[in-house]
Amino acid sequence: MPNPYGSGGLDGHQLQELAVFVRAHSGKGAGILWPEHAAPQDWRGRPDGLAAGLALLLDRPVAAASCAAVPFPNPDDVLVFQLRGSSGWQLTPPGTRAEASPRKLRLRTGEALFVPRGYFAQSEQTDSSRRLCLVVGAARTA
Repeated sequence: MPNPYGSGGLDGHQLQELAVFVRAHSGKGAGILWPEHAAPQDWRGRPDGLAAGLALLLDRPVAAASCAAVPFPNPDDVLVFQLRGSSGWQLTPPGTRAEASPRKLRLRTGEALFVPRGYFAQSEQTDSSRRLCLVVGAARTA
């Protein structure tokens, strides 16, 4: 598969891995990807290029966004890439009772977190950590 957004970006294997990951978790639940075909520095490339390549494979709108600006509960699926450091996450599925314990996890450098639409998510990160968020909209209709 040719690289959909030129040199310096992810190759076809990396984009395919991300697309399979998103498809596997959409509508089912949160998940963490330990990429087989990408290293942490790959996520530091062009966010708009990563979004465009993923949008082509998923046939869904994908846009880079500030992680601080992503609302939770989220109206769309969200992919979080941990670029540097780590962040702690607490995820609560929609419809979960308030007294239920959220799922707690740690996202480390190079990993990607999928947060499905409707989930409530809280995160904590150190000052030295950095992350990238992609908002994945609903599938396009013909």
